[in-house]
Parts: sequence; structure tokens; C-alpha cells
Amino acid sequence: MVEVGHIRPSPQQKMHELEEQSGKGSAREQLETDLKLAGLVSRSNPAKAIDICRKCIAVATDIDCSDAVARAHQCLAQAYWCMASNEKALEHAGAALGHFSEVDNNSEEARTHLLFSAIRYKQGRLREARESALIAKQLAEGAGDHEVRAIVLDTLGGICSAAGETKLSLRYRLQSAEILQEIGNEYRLAIAYINIGNIHRQEDSALALQFYEQAIEILESAEPNGYPIAGAKHNLGHLLWKQGRLAEALEELENGLEIRERAGDTSGIVASCITLGEYFHAEGNLDRARSFFSRAATEADRLDAPKSIWLANLGLSKVAESSGDPITALKLYKKAATGLATLAREREVHDFGSVED
Repeated sequence: MVEVGHIRPSPQQKMHELEEQSGKGSAREQLETDLKLAGLVSRSNPAKAIDICRKCIAVATDIDCSDAVARAHQCLAQAYWCMASNEKALEHAGAALGHFSEVDNNSEEARTHLLFSAIRYKQGRLREARESALIAKQLAEGAGDHEVRAIVLDTLGGICSAAGETKLSLRYRLQSAEILQEIGNEYRLAIAYINIGNIHRQEDSALALQFYEQAIEILESAEPNGYPIAGAKHNLGHLLWKQGRLAEALEELENGLEIRERAGDTSGIVASCITLGEYFHAEGNLDRARSFFSRAATEADRLDAPKSIWLANLGLSKVAESSGDPITALKLYKKAATGLATLAREREVHDFGSVED
């Protein structure tokens, strides 16, 4: 049985505390604060995280703190992964792994293998993603790091889901949720519930709704303005839409977008705008559909995110076609196709091997 811990502060609370501490204490204490801050903002504001990490590497090099250099590289890998710059992410993950392997820091080595897994998953390289995740699982178990073990199990669940192994995906993610509940990590438990809801969404929408609602209930007190609650509301809205509960669906989708806007989560904003564009197109409101798809396309170009470029311009093409403008529709479809072609090139390996351990 895993020892039960205290409920931990949310990332938003931690961020506020770290921002107050920034610039205080010795050089090493400031370095520690800034590295933690960079890790927390790496998803919502990867550019800020990259800037912080570069400064940390310069300071850590000056004071000969190789562990901090490695942690900065680890955070850079995460930030570049969030920006879909997979080659840069791999480069920095490799730099971090070399150090942590050398000093035999199993917990940080496990976290870095998790990054490798996430990067390879995004590239569609599922066999390599599985291999990295299983290495991380073994290292986390050896280190007695229950939080990392839970994250690894959730990651394996995601790989299984992509491989079409739904039962195994559910097994891993339920194991992850059990550990997170026992150690009192409510924030990550809510994320686990969202992922479990995603598994049930196709075959048992009522059960999926229960998990989304549990996640939202936790996050409304733990992290009301972060990306997880926005994702939960987005998924809940999409599910309600498919059930024909249109007013409720629109409310949740718009709430999800508002939270992402407050958090500055650009990639999340793009996802919300694409779904809202699809919603309004299906309801015959072409003006609002065009507005959301156009915003998504602009932000996707700025992020250089091929999948979002494809989906946003595909949506605009469909709106143009519905508006009786086949020439514009064809032009937009061709632009959408460029995003799809880029995505296909990035996913040069599609290996859906088993992830049984």
C-alpha cells in the first residue's frame, strides 16, 4: 500500500508562491526557484519557460551546478515538446538524460524517459514511446517514486489507446488514478479522471460524464483556471453536443475557451476554436463558424502546428462550400492539405505494437 500524503497545492498556487520567491536568496536558491517556475509554465507559456531555462543554464554553468543544467535541459525538452518542436525536444532530453544516468538519479532519469516517450508518441512512433515509458516505469519503481510511476502508467494508457488497445489502456489509467488518490495528489487525479472519461466516451457516455464531472469538481477548488479544467469542460461540452444537449454543450465549450484565454494557453485556444467552429457549422451558423475557424487558423500558423493548420483550414473550406463559394473552398482545402502533408512527414513511423509489460 502506498503511504497516503497530504493534498498538495495546485500548480497555480505553486506558481504564485514561486513568483513571490523569485530573485530572493542565494544564487543556488534562486536557481531552484526559477527551475520550478519554468517547469510550471512550460505548457501554458513555453516561450517564457525557454527564456527562464536559458538564463538558468548560464547561471548554473557559472556556479558549476551540473544537476541544475540537466534539469534546465529537461524543462527545455518539455517546453519544446509543447511547441511541437520535436527535434529540439529530443536534443535537450538527451542532454538531460546523459547527466542523470551518470549520477544515478533514478527519479529524474525516469522523468526524462517519460519526456522521450511523450515526444515519440507525438511523432507517432508508438513502439519507441512504449519502450521509453516502460524504462521510466522500472526506474520509478526502483526509486520508490509513486508520483512518477502514476504518470508513467497514465502515459502507457495513452499509448495503448492510440494502439487501439482500449482494455489495457483503461487498466493502466485506473492503476494510475488509484496511486494518485492514495498519495493525495488531487490535481493529477483529476487529469487521470479526464483521461479515463476519454476512454469511456465512445462506448459509455454516461460513465464518461461521471468522470468528467468528478474531474471538474476537483479542479474547481484545486485549479479553476488551469489547462486541465479547460480540457475537461471542452471534452464534456463535446460529449453533450453529440448527445444533442446543445445549450449545455455550448456553455461548457465556451467556458473551456474562456479559461484557456485567461491562462494564455494558445494551443488549447486553437482546439476550442476548432470545436466551436464545428459546432456552429453543424448548427448552420456560418458566420460564427467562420470566425472561430479563422481564429484557429491564425493561431495555428503562428504555432506552426500542422494538425491544427489542417483542421482549421478544413473547417474554413467546409464553411466556404456551405456558403456556395467552391473556389475559396478549394483554395482552403489545398492549404489544409499542406498541414496534413507536414503531419504525415513528421509521423514517419506508425508502429502500433503491443504495450503489454
